Amino acid sequence: MKKPNKIIIGFVILALLVGGFFVLNSYIYNEKQAVTADDYKNAEFIIEGERITLGGEARYFGNDLMTDLNDDGRDDVIFLITHEPGGSGTFYYAVAALNTEYGYIGSDGYFLGDRIAPQTIEESQNPRHVNVIVVNYADRAPGEPMTAEPSVGKSVYLKLDPTAMQWGIVEPDFEGESVLPLADELILNCQQDIPREKIDDSVLDIERGTVTVYWWDGQLQDNVSLILPYQPETDFAGCSESVRDFLRHIQDTYEDNKD
Repeated sequence: MKKPNKIIIGFVILALLVGGFFVLNSYIYNEKQAVTADDYKNAEFIIEGERITLGGEARYFGNDLMTDLNDDGRDDVIFLITHEPGGSGTFYYAVAALNTEYGYIGSDGYFLGDRIAPQTIEESQNPRHVNVIVVNYADRAPGEPMTAEPSVGKSVYLKLDPTAMQWGIVEPDFEGESVLPLADELILNCQQDIPREKIDDSVLDIERGTVTVYWWDGQLQDNVSLILPYQPETDFAGCSESVRDFLRHIQDTYEDNKD
């Protein structure tokens, strides 16, 4: 019986590998392509990992700011949308529609809060900030019920990554760029399991809405640190059990110290 030609078999395998590479590459390329729109309100945005367009559960709120976010000479648009997936919550997000030569491309939504009182969106007045915007709104104090009227003024400084189309948080008086993880990274941090028994320090920043935890991992190096989102009004929804338990402890301690 004649054996198959090894050279022919090699070419067949190579062709399959090359073909598979181009198929996979094409799939990845298509998945990463943003949908463009002629009108910024018709762009596609990312809310909690899901692609959405306005209408139905997600609605245009307003407070538009037009400014160039990526130095391409075109005015982009930042505005607020609301998301009502069900129940009594009305969740507010800041989004951007990047004005490109092909149309508007929507960004990831930055979560501001549930049933807040939106105010203005403006450009940062810090001369060291480049393409940084400020979203102003009123929220409830920690521990207040959702039935209370928002009365605590807040401002969040945001900078858009025009490649990832995600927001980064910027310190108001920081001389450089973003010093906090992107919103999606904070969510991922919240989903991790943390070794509560090893945690030797933590820092609650009410203004930024974060808790930084530190622990030693047993190696000859500096402590491990992790920045977690501090959102007691949601009972730390979406966090792992270990993170939720720890953040509830932080909340109880904070409330006791206030009294």
